[in-house]
Amino acid sequence: MGTVYEAEQTRPKRIVALKLIRQGAQSSGALRRFEHEAHILGRLQHPGIAQIYEAGFDEGPRERQAYIAMEFVPGRTLIEYSNANSLTPSQRLELMIKVCDALQHAHQRGVIHRDLKPGNILVVGEESESTSNHGSRSSHDHSVSRLHGPAPKILDFGVARTHGDEQALTTMHTVSGQIVGTLAYMSPEQVGGDPGDIDIRSDIYAIGVILYQLLSGRMPYDLRAKSIPEAAMMIRDHEAPTLSSIDTNYRGDIETIVAKAMQKDRERRYQSAAELAEDIRRHLAGEPIGAKRDSALYVLKKQLRRYRLLVAGVAVVAMIVVISSVWLSIMYQRQGHLLKEAELQYRRALDASKLAAQRLVESNLLRDKEQRARNRAEKSAIRAESINSFLQDMMASADPAWPAGPS
Repeated sequence: MGTVYEAEQTRPKRIVALKLIRQGAQSSGALRRFEHEAHILGRLQHPGIAQIYEAGFDEGPRERQAYIAMEFVPGRTLIEYSNANSLTPSQRLELMIKVCDALQHAHQRGVIHRDLKPGNILVVGEESESTSNHGSRSSHDHSVSRLHGPAPKILDFGVARTHGDEQALTTMHTVSGQIVGTLAYMSPEQVGGDPGDIDIRSDIYAIGVILYQLLSGRMPYDLRAKSIPEAAMMIRDHEAPTLSSIDTNYRGDIETIVAKAMQKDRERRYQSAAELAEDIRRHLAGEPIGAKRDSALYVLKKQLRRYRLLVAGVAVVAMIVVISSVWLSIMYQRQGHLLKEAELQYRRALDASKLAAQRLVESNLLRDKEQRARNRAEKSAIRAESINSFLQDMMASADPAWPAGPS
């Protein structure tokens, strides 16, 4: 939307960063956003935040030119500085404590940055001369202290959002469904595009991503060649590889701190930048940190949510297997009962058949016996009749008067 120049201010004489809206881009919305950034910077007075000196309009020959004159920060981005100076993990964490302190100052004044990333954090080797000469700080602000050694400064509050009476002003350029910020550093609620879901914990998530990148040398999610919906789904639903899976030296407190800052559920994140900075200080001092590792049950729940479609499919298959097993068991039991009943009936039929066969045999034997008895009786009758006939013939031949008998 604009360009930032290194410029020289004559009164007072100093080097400044002069931010201008690009010619042709000075729409009413862009001008309101520009004024809003100047308003936000005016309420922030911290050595870790680039200071605003002046803002206004320069009447040009064709159109008014909006400008913001800011503290010039002659430094490198957070990642470039850390790598160029080969900072140790502890030194990188010390830098992030200073970033958290500056961010806490902004949050206490109701300002949510919404676009924190290494490119918006410049680091200079010593406290910048412009800040030490010009930067005014409230005497009652105990969180402000002079920065010694590497001094990170947060820049670019162009898409920042404020609370309270500024709500109407900040939402004029942020409608539901519009993504504001840099996608790779956005929290799960921020990629949803609903401004009402964004609070200071969205900035905490971005700090967690910066910590992850600063310590591991890589981003938690590879969003290259991903469409915005694909990238948003990955940020919302996928778990980043743990730091210890990249470097085992980070196993323990550092891994736990970064994981807590990057929790997808904002209720489980650090609730303030000060709380995050305090845990880093405790780690560097060898003291117990406040963050706790996720329980095994919570990790399991997260994995189940991540693979919910697969889990649902497995659950359906498992249910089918269980139902089939129960059905087969019932059918087997019924079949077994039927087989036993059939076997019993078969045995009964077999016994009845054997009994009938036995009785048939006995009946046949009895009939044969009776037949033999009748045969014998018939033979006896025939023999008796033959004998009787013989006797009568014999008697008749001896006595012609037989069978009349004697008179």
